[in-house]
Amino acid sequence: MGSFKSIKVKNKILLMLLFPVLGLIYFSADGVVKKIVIRTEMGSIQSLTGLSVSISDLVHELQKERGTTAGYLGSKGAEFSEELRNQRVFTDSKAAAVHVFYGKFNGARLNSEFNNDLHEAVQTLDSLEETRREIDAFSTSADKAISYYTNLNATFLSVIGNVVKISSNAAISNGFSTYVNFLQGKERTGVERAVMSNAFAQDRFAAGSFNKFASLVSEQKVYIDTFLFFATEEQREFYQVAMEDPSVAEVERMRAIALNREQRKELLADLTTDIGYGGLIHQFKNYILRGRDNYVDTFYTRYNHAMATLDRYLQLSNLSDAAVTSAGIVKETLENYAENMEMAVGLTREGMSVEELDSSISISDGPAIGALNKLLTQENFGVEAVYWFETITQKINLLKTVENQLASDVTTTAAALQIAAQRQYLIYMTLAIALIILAALLSFLTARSILTQLGDEPFSMAAIAGRISEGDLTMAFAKNGVRNGSIYHGFAEIVESMNDVLGNVNTAVDQVSSGAGQVAQASQALSQGATQQASSLEEISSSLNEINGQSRQNSETATSANALAKTAAASAENGNEQMGLLVAAMGRINTSSDEIKKIIKVIDDIAFQINLLALNANVEAARAGKYGKGFAVVAEEVRNLAVRSADAVKNTTAMVEESIRNIEEGTKSAGITAEQLEGIVESATKVADYLGDIALASNEQAQGIEQISGGLEQIDQVTQSNTASAEQGASASEELSSQAQQLKEMISRFRLTENGKRKADTIYHEEVGVIELDDADFGKY
Repeated sequence: MGSFKSIKVKNKILLMLLFPVLGLIYFSADGVVKKIVIRTEMGSIQSLTGLSVSISDLVHELQKERGTTAGYLGSKGAEFSEELRNQRVFTDSKAAAVHVFYGKFNGARLNSEFNNDLHEAVQTLDSLEETRREIDAFSTSADKAISYYTNLNATFLSVIGNVVKISSNAAISNGFSTYVNFLQGKERTGVERAVMSNAFAQDRFAAGSFNKFASLVSEQKVYIDTFLFFATEEQREFYQVAMEDPSVAEVERMRAIALNREQRKELLADLTTDIGYGGLIHQFKNYILRGRDNYVDTFYTRYNHAMATLDRYLQLSNLSDAAVTSAGIVKETLENYAENMEMAVGLTREGMSVEELDSSISISDGPAIGALNKLLTQENFGVEAVYWFETITQKINLLKTVENQLASDVTTTAAALQIAAQRQYLIYMTLAIALIILAALLSFLTARSILTQLGDEPFSMAAIAGRISEGDLTMAFAKNGVRNGSIYHGFAEIVESMNDVLGNVNTAVDQVSSGAGQVAQASQALSQGATQQASSLEEISSSLNEINGQSRQNSETATSANALAKTAAASAENGNEQMGLLVAAMGRINTSSDEIKKIIKVIDDIAFQINLLALNANVEAARAGKYGKGFAVVAEEVRNLAVRSADAVKNTTAMVEESIRNIEEGTKSAGITAEQLEGIVESATKVADYLGDIALASNEQAQGIEQISGGLEQIDQVTQSNTASAEQGASASEELSSQAQQLKEMISRFRLTENGKRKADTIYHEEVGVIELDDADFGKY
């Protein structure tokens, strides 16, 4: 147990996961082996299916050879000789195919029962030639020959039946069960062909042949019903369609003939017993001769039974007309006996003697006996053996098509299962390998993750926790290879934090202890200073009362100055408004001067036009000569007036322009004056506002001084209270010093690192490897 504890946790985790992984490997290997077995089995089944098809082909030909052999022996070689020779050729070809398949077949993986049956069947097949020679020489009976073929076929069919035992797959087993039951039913049909070929050829059943025939019919029904039970819906439908062929109904008809013949024979035998010696005729004669009533009772018992037997006989199918006629004669004779028996009983009771009765009643039973003998001697089949053979062969060939379809279904199923087994094997193998790799990887990653979270071995963690609980904080932790968030890292952080905290607490305790004495001294000094402060506060309060009176006087003066400033501002604002009106009037004058200037311009234009007219008049006067001199004088005067008018216009224009310039300069000066008046208004307003603020501030200052005065009174009270508190603080400081000493004694139980004045012990750490994975790396796994 101690050795197990010394194992590292990584190895313990891997050891813990080892057995589940080994179990996974074991069960995965077991599953893979099972898939391999299934795949191998399906391969063997596919090979066995091929062998079964070859065997069934051979059995089919042997069935036909058996039937022709039975007909050949039954007819003593008169029939079926050519058919038998041809059929043997077909049989030999299928036998050769089986020999080839058997030579290549590897049955090492199969059970001994299968191999023994197969070997026995092949050996029995080797004796076929000897049996054929006996048949050709008629040195063997039909029953013996049929038994040889039947046993040979049964041996081969047993080989096919063993496939069901070999396969562990339900689908294959069910498919082969269906196939084998159908083959067995078909084999009974083949035996029926042989038995009835012999019977029809001899026109009678050999000893025990009828029972064998009836048994074959019953066995066929059992095997076919079993086949239909296991068959799929498609297989049943395929079989039913095949059985709709007319040859099947014809076989049933001939089979009914054979069955009815035996029934007829049994009924006729019963009828002979009822009629013959000891029967109703004998009882009738005994009564006539002896007159005893017991003969009457026995007569009627035999009579009733004979009539019932005749009715059953007449109800049989496939009766010939001659048989119906003969049965009618017998029935009529029996009815005549019954009537005469009734009459004889009456005459006897009347007292008639035996001699009289015997002579008076006479019945001819010759026709009835003759008819009965005719029925017994003329009971043949009426079926040609060759016709039977050909017709039932058509049915067997139809069964062969169904057989081939069943073989194809089994082959297809085996091939599909082999493919599925191969696919399942690959999938299972892939999943098993993937799961094993995943389990190993998860085991490795789990161990790594746990160790990463621990940071060190658990016993190291326990030792660290024990030392911490004992107050030993002198441990030094390794920093290299330690992952943040691990328990080891957490212990390191805890120890480091506790060292820092407790070291600081230790230092603080010393400081508190020394500071407590200083606080006591300061408290004494504070008490003395508070007394002096109270005296100073009384003087300050007196000075503040004087300042308060001056502040109220300043407030009243500022209020008066504020009223005067507002009056000056109003006057300046009024002057500013008048200056604005002046500027507006000068603007209108300037506008009128512009209009005058325009009028002078028009006058100047008129003078210029007059001057032009005067020049034109002078030109016209010069043309007129002496007649135009007077007009020239007038024109000259007009021109002179125009020149003078132009000069006057120029002077007036100059004067108007000068006036406009003066007006513009006056307007500018008035504007500047207005702006200055606006500045005066603003300044006066501001002065008024300032004076208002001064008055308000003076009032507030007076109120503040009153509050300060009240506050000084409170300070005086507080100062007196502080004096008492300082004395209490001195006492509390002494108590604090005592408690600090106790705290220092409590901290002293912890062993601290060098920061805490103790030397640290080194805790060695085994570096744990860490796997860093990103998203891309996870994709690889």
